[in-house]
Amino acid sequence: MGTKYAVRLFIIIIIFTSVACNSIIVRDADTYRSELALLDIFNQQVVVDNLKILEEKCQCEIDDGELKFVSLTCRKLAYDTLFIKQHINYHIKYMQYLGRGWHEKGIRPKGMPMDIGDVNRLCKKHR
Repeated sequence: MGTKYAVRLFIIIIIFTSVACNSIIVRDADTYRSELALLDIFNQQVVVDNLKILEEKCQCEIDDGELKFVSLTCRKLAYDTLFIKQHINYHIKYMQYLGRGWHEKGIRPKGMPMDIGDVNRLCKKHR
């Protein structure tokens, strides 16, 4: 009796998976690489645009002997810019690494930078 139910269950699972899971999408490797290259270009452009905004719109002042952004908005923009520059760039490079074929893996990117550091260093670069 037990094997009969196991066989029925197995048949039901096979029928369900063949009907419910009837499509698999696999990206072409060249398309995947092109999408990542485009993402990388967008990422770089966002960083450049953010740095221009920081330079043109944000004020810095000396506090405790160091240049610091005056407004919270500018500090947040500086943080976002550094985050994009470091973390998103790492993820794109890692996705590029994973998207390569097994025969062309190459060098795996180093670990993700965990510390963004002091956002006020962007203030120093533009003053």
